Amino acid sequence: MADSSARGDAPAGPVPSLFWPKSSLLGGLPEPTRRRMLELGAGRRFERGRRILAEGERSTFVVLIRAGFVKVSARRDDGRQTLLAIRTRGDLIGELAAIDENPRSGTVVASSPVEAAIIPQGEFLGFLSRHPQANLQFNRMLAYRLRQANRRRLDFTGCSAPVRVSRVLTELIETYGRRTPKGWVCDVPFTQHELADLSGTSVETAQITLRRLRQAGVISTGYRKLTVLDSRTLHGAAHLTS
Repeated sequence: MADSSARGDAPAGPVPSLFWPKSSLLGGLPEPTRRRMLELGAGRRFERGRRILAEGERSTFVVLIRAGFVKVSARRDDGRQTLLAIRTRGDLIGELAAIDENPRSGTVVASSPVEAAIIPQGEFLGFLSRHPQANLQFNRMLAYRLRQANRRRLDFTGCSAPVRVSRVLTELIETYGRRTPKGWVCDVPFTQHELADLSGTSVETAQITLRRLRQAGVISTGYRKLTVLDSRTLHGAAHLTS
């Protein structure tokens, strides 16, 4: 049964007709399989700031995000919450507990109004067993996240802090950005503290890197908003070749 944290604030409305990011679970599925997956579970709506999953809780359902953004964090030894990842429409969260039935490894909070489906473990695993394409895409998603975690771990030990910040900004734009006449806009709301968490650096270093990129005309920033004006130069600052 779903934990109280996943009950939501209201039943979800109709599934939005949206473009599913290619990096998401839904984005990699054929349309017929995607439609069937969107029929799973019970739709719920979560208001901004609402907790969806809690670190340490024992539950095994998964959450399929239909719209909005969530932030995944975990508690450090000193008690501080550290941002680990951002997920958006088409993404699946809570999958590890559905597989190994261990306590939740992180806390998930809605960072915008979120439409999601709460899918019981048995229903989800049964769907994967009946739909090989969904099972394959699910495993690809797990592999992608593992590669991403490994790359970030290597970045922490092999790259300077400004390079790590630039790489996180590039990743955010490539995953969540939308093209506008002024450049690529990232609609994910994040703070400088959260950018520092993702980059494995101090808030001061993140602030200095952002300021230098602004002064060079590479980015512009507003309240929890980022626009990349010169993606080529940002790639150079991130020491990326493509």
